[in-house]
Amino acid sequence: MNSRIDNSDLMPKFKRCAETLYDGPSPDWLSDLIMMQFRIETSNAEHNFKGAVSVLDHLREMGVNGVWINPVFQKPEEERKGNNNGYNCCDHTRIDTVIAGTPDKGEGFRAAARFVEEAHKRDIRIFFDITIWGTTANSPWVATNPEYYQKNEDGTFVKTWGGYAYNWFAPEFREWYIQNAVNIIMETGADGFRCDLEPDITGYSLWKEVKMRLQKLGRKVVLIAECGSTDEEYTFDFQQGCMGLDDDWDEKTYTDTNQTDYFFRNNIVDSIRTGKGHGKASEQKLKRSGMQRFYCHNLCCHDHYGPVIKGNRVKIGYQAIFAPFIPCWYIGEEWNNPKEFVGGDGVMYFNKINWAEKERPVNKQFFEDVKMMIRIRRTYPEIFHYYATNHRESNICKIYANDTIIQAYGRFAEGKGVMILPNIFPEERVIPVRVPFSEMKIAQADKYELVDLYNDRVLMSGTKDELYKVDIILRPEFVEAILVRPIS
Repeated sequence: MNSRIDNSDLMPKFKRCAETLYDGPSPDWLSDLIMMQFRIETSNAEHNFKGAVSVLDHLREMGVNGVWINPVFQKPEEERKGNNNGYNCCDHTRIDTVIAGTPDKGEGFRAAARFVEEAHKRDIRIFFDITIWGTTANSPWVATNPEYYQKNEDGTFVKTWGGYAYNWFAPEFREWYIQNAVNIIMETGADGFRCDLEPDITGYSLWKEVKMRLQKLGRKVVLIAECGSTDEEYTFDFQQGCMGLDDDWDEKTYTDTNQTDYFFRNNIVDSIRTGKGHGKASEQKLKRSGMQRFYCHNLCCHDHYGPVIKGNRVKIGYQAIFAPFIPCWYIGEEWNNPKEFVGGDGVMYFNKINWAEKERPVNKQFFEDVKMMIRIRRTYPEIFHYYATNHRESNICKIYANDTIIQAYGRFAEGKGVMILPNIFPEERVIPVRVPFSEMKIAQADKYELVDLYNDRVLMSGTKDELYKVDIILRPEFVEAILVRPIS
């Protein structure tokens, strides 16, 4: 595993909308998605779309084919060096002048479109983050279109998130927002939106209309909700922010690790089978959670107070890359980028992306290991890219392995399976493992073999009885992936 891994050969090929089919209510490429989030300004030295093209090469090498981009719309100039994190914009009809590299509105959208096209050339899909709550108080619209905003009884504007709240009860404004969202997709060629705070602000009907208008224009997009979506019509294709929260979670005592270490504290297979830790607390209490098709395990995003993965192979591999979720994390976590906030209020949005840190030997090896995990996932799409219509019926089963502490599991399809065996301890361990031939629906054969997928090395072979219980060496703080297949 010392040679440099390049997963670009395993990237699912980008398909234009005319070539894309629907798999249920979502485009057929959704099941192939592995995602990362990054902010244009901190991802490159030029702080703009042009400079961020090099980031796309990094993603392609990894095998990541979906990018959630922090808001790119116009920020007030007077707030540019302050605490404005991009979610406080002043004009949703204009690309930010720094990000675009130009003050010209039309050229700004063309710069965004060129960036999207560069991503598509690399088989990567782009999802722009779009805010819904309102604008900064110094937005020019406050003077030109005051009817866009909610007002108190005394005529003052309703304040929220440091600005003024949109008036979603105004039909003219609602129509304007819908059409503007459609225009953004049509002008940039983006593959969809991550919808900030939704569906908690406007619900579902607005985004359903956006999707329908785009479909009529030949655009097949994906909409990502930040908050737990309960929409049975799948207006939102999946939710970004509600994996790993119990039905009794308390916002006052919440910490990043409550969510990102969830499957270190809860049995991952039981959680999937019951819907525990999936989606809104209200849905969990009604025993209706975990029954949609796609769920995202977002290990780290712009809102976290610092890096989360921190070089932990079990955390990223066991909980996200090998698990039956759409994996997502914030840029830099794949090589253990350090915490170095540049301005701002101490969240990852302001973290400096230090590309030189990627070349440190320990970080470089971690990056190679993460790429190898992605390579394994991409090599067996029939296993790892399968999403049951009801997520509770995912192709996952328990594996009984002594002393792993957290639940080992198997993923399987088409007569073969992969055992995911975590070791959270800092020393090597030899553990007895019962190979679940029946639970993984392994095809009948006279003999079988167990293959270490990291090294493409056969560990042992034999009959089902001979391999029923075997000793497996687990590397320190690592997650093993062992293929179980019949020998024809």
